Amino acid sequence: MITPGVTNVQNVLGQQAWTSWTPTFTAASGTFTTITVTEAKYLARGKDIEWVIDFTITDKGSAQFDIRFTMPTTIVQIETHIGINPTSATTTYQATSFGGTNQTWVLTHTNGDPIADGVRISIRGRYRAVA
Repeated sequence: MITPGVTNVQNVLGQQAWTSWTPTFTAASGTFTTITVTEAKYLARGKDIEWVIDFTITDKGSAQFDIRFTMPTTIVQIETHIGINPTSATTTYQATSFGGTNQTWVLTHTNGDPIADGVRISIRGRYRAVA
């Protein structure tokens, strides 16, 4: 069966299309003035969620310590993901999604503060959704 608007490869594999979501960003302390989201999308296969986010801190405002953003659904258990700065080969990030919430927090790979004007972060991950 061919479904309009879905590629033949997706039909053969039984996959749904990627869906965009609008994350809400906060910090451990202070507030961001502007974050520009280039991409925030997820693919649900039953309760398994694959997701991608790419954003730039355009103006950090008074935000400090860590970046927090909402996920598209509630997460079953804690999950850790790796992120990169696509413009810097040496900058990596760790993102932790917390079970029982829809929250993911981002720090540098050394548990440092990743917040600065112009920082770009791209993360891809997977988790199991509650429902």
